Amino acid sequence: MSRARSRRSAESPPDPFLNVAMIEGNLPELLEGLERRIVLECLSRHEGNQSACARQLGLTESGLRYKLKRWHESGDSPSAGE
Repeated sequence: MSRARSRRSAESPPDPFLNVAMIEGNLPELLEGLERRIVLECLSRHEGNQSACARQLGLTESGLRYKLKRWHESGDSPSAGE
């Protein structure tokens, strides 16, 4: 293991997406969860600005709003920017 890599692992907790043994669930569910995390982090960074977030992620604004609405209606994610 390289010196930089060992320092990195000591600084941050392990990411379950990097350790296959820790992953539970099917791939579509895992990808959906990862997508939600990325979108919500992006919205946080842009202080809820959906236009800026969509632009950064390479989505249309309507595509981003559709995802947020779908997650909100299913109860999977807090409402962001609404």
